[in-house]
Amino acid sequence: MQTFISDHRHNPFLSDMQRATIEALRDEDEELWRVYARGLTGKIEGLVLRNWSLCDEIPTDAKHIGTGMDFGFTNDPTGVPDVYMQNGELWVDELMYDHGLTNPAICKKLDELGFDRRKDIIANSSEPKSMREIKDMGFRIEGVMKGPDSILNGIDILKRYHINVTRRSVNLRKELNNYKWEVDKTTGRPTNEPIDAFNHLIDPLRSVALNKIGKPTTAPIQNRMKKASKR
Repeated sequence: MQTFISDHRHNPFLSDMQRATIEALRDEDEELWRVYARGLTGKIEGLVLRNWSLCDEIPTDAKHIGTGMDFGFTNDPTGVPDVYMQNGELWVDELMYDHGLTNPAICKKLDELGFDRRKDIIANSSEPKSMREIKDMGFRIEGVMKGPDSILNGIDILKRYHINVTRRSVNLRKELNNYKWEVDKTTGRPTNEPIDAFNHLIDPLRSVALNKIGKPTTAPIQNRMKKASKR
């Protein structure tokens, strides 16, 4: 019996840029490249965030704490997760994960989703022009507060809480199932840095954590990561 394995090379609807992004996974993680670039069976180990589960919807009495926004266009998607808190747990709903959106298109889509313009949006601070344009269109938006070890600090904040993810948040679920620590190619051990992939919704989720939940101390995070890299 002949087996035919299909991967992105057989999809005529992908752009060259999207294909290049998938192939670039090989530089980040060989196992992920096997799964997503070649359609082979793989084993995902070293996931960054395991403290999550599915939920049907956001509780009606949950308190909104922030909406994350990660800008993209051709290669990367624009990712927008809506983040709430209830009973000491985080509740997250994916609002947007789309390529090719201009800033006016982002605002239009938010309005079509019934997004409350009084909600706080926490965006990638490296895009001041985009933030200004969205603010001028009547939305409340601010840049994420970055600092030393901000990626690890944001991850550490998220690890303090159980995260409930809505079933319709398909892309966020995919990211959580693939967002892992980089592996040292020489030793094969995990490092203290996450891969730069599967993070277009996790990065803005982390931004909300940094701005709206709180910033932990840096030392314990580094110590824990060093211990993990020695296992």
